[in-house]
Amino acid sequence: MKILLGFKASPDLSMMAEKDWQADDSLHIDVSFTQTMLNCFDESAAELMLMVRDRAVWQEGELNLSALTIGESRSEHYLKQIYALGFQSAIRIDPTASIDLRFNPLAIAKVMQAYHQQIEQQSLIVLGMQSSEGHNMQTAMLLAELLNWPCITQVCDFRVIRESKQVIVIRQTEDEQQTLTINTPAVLAVGNSTQASALRVPTLKQKLAGAKNSIHRYSLDDLGLAPQELQQKNDKQLTKLTRQQNRRAGVIITGGTPQEKARRLYHDYLQGRLG
Repeated sequence: MKILLGFKASPDLSMMAEKDWQADDSLHIDVSFTQTMLNCFDESAAELMLMVRDRAVWQEGELNLSALTIGESRSEHYLKQIYALGFQSAIRIDPTASIDLRFNPLAIAKVMQAYHQQIEQQSLIVLGMQSSEGHNMQTAMLLAELLNWPCITQVCDFRVIRESKQVIVIRQTEDEQQTLTINTPAVLAVGNSTQASALRVPTLKQKLAGAKNSIHRYSLDDLGLAPQELQQKNDKQLTKLTRQQNRRAGVIITGGTPQEKARRLYHDYLQGRLG
């Protein structure tokens, strides 16, 4: 059974100072100096796949875990980490700088569809529910529609029945928790998962072993895709970028002496909370 993880390494915009938030004429901001990060949904998706592997005794070649990302070479750091955790293959698709994949979930879905059809077919494709850029929550559903597969959203856990290759999926809605048994192929969109809230960290020994594996790299040409065609299919037009400020409210306590400030702190803010 082949299970493919699709993830995105996004720039950590919280590291940027106000003066660095300068968009150019094409509304791009230089994030080359920032670190990248995985969002919690992608981490949960990867961890749930590892839990599938750990929950059963698989014969050699019976279960194949792969990870795919679409982006620049900086994302290979996470592919090496995933190799170290025991995935069998890691793939990076270079979209070239000529196409803007931000806010373009249909293009992302088409690239993943092309990988599945042109390079290696999968039984199950697992994605995080949304990325930190756009938060559109559409990629998994668009990919399922392109492949004509079912799509299960808000997944918080899943496991594979080794004998039948069916998948037991647990999804959390606003009102209830549902348990579904589905046949493959299918697309899963992982949401909040308490069972796998974070991706495990590989040991140094695992990192050294994983570093020996090669990352498979493909271009859009390799997948038979034309960049301009992907760009033209975007039904959204970026017109403005605004930095989101998440500053916490604060109060400066004044007073003539440290003792007076301490009294004000206690009487005005702490006494009521301490009871």
